[in-house]
Amino acid sequence: TENDRADELNALLAQASAYPRLTNHADDGWHMHYRDPNIGLGGVIRALVSVGTALHLTGRGMSRLDRCAAADCTLAFADTSRTGRQRYCGTVCSNRDAVRRHRARAAS
Repeated sequence: TENDRADELNALLAQASAYPRLTNHADDGWHMHYRDPNIGLGGVIRALVSVGTALHLTGRGMSRLDRCAAADCTLAFADTSRTGRQRYCGTVCSNRDAVRRHRARAAS
C-alpha cells in the first residue's frame, strides 16, 4: 500500500542523516551538499537513492513504483512513463513477455 511504501522510505530517509550545507571542497565553486562530509560510500548511495525515490514518488505519485510484470523477473522499477502505465522494468522483459504471449496464442 502507499502507507507501507511511505513507512519504508521514511525509515531509509531517517538513516541518511542528510542536512544541507554549502561546500567548495574541490575549489570548483560553491554548491550544495545534503550529507555529512564523513559519511561512507554506502551511506551516500543509500541517501541518494532514498531522496531520489522520495522525490519521484511525491512528484509523480506513490503508484509510480512497481514490480516488473514479467513472470520470471523480480526487479522493481520507477515508472517514468508519461502516462504512468509502465509494466516492465525494461525493453528486454517487455519483448520477452510479448514473444511468450505470441507463442502461447499461436500454439492454441
